[in-house]
Amino acid sequence: ASGFTVENLRKYSPAQQLQQKDEKRLIATTPTPTSTKPFASGGGGDVNAIPPVLFLHGGLDSVVLPQCSQDFYQILNQAQQQQSKRQKGRVAASERSRNTLEIMDNVGHQEIILDTCLGGKTQSSIFDWLERTLEMY
Repeated sequence: ASGFTVENLRKYSPAQQLQQKDEKRLIATTPTPTSTKPFASGGGGDVNAIPPVLFLHGGLDSVVLPQCSQDFYQILNQAQQQQSKRQKGRVAASERSRNTLEIMDNVGHQEIILDTCLGGKTQSSIFDWLERTLEMY
């Protein structure tokens, strides 16, 4: 519908929007209706203010490959670790990742959405993650 091409998938992927190279350091950015400010120190934002994120992806998804979620997960974690290190001088083991990536076996592109709405493996994963995450905070 919006021009299904590899170039557009890359251009509009969350990982691409999150990742920008600023010389040798990684800066996470987020688009807002009024501006796009980097989350790196000195950029006006705080990537560590993002709440824990659950990345769920169907392992059989051939429409949006699981690698997209894996890339986004890695980029977000790297940005959070780098900012923590800049702010505190180190990254504690407990801070290494608040985020969770789950590639779900035998789940395709449509099933992950349907299971979320109708119940099933995806919905169970979401509620289990919510319970674990709420216990940590």
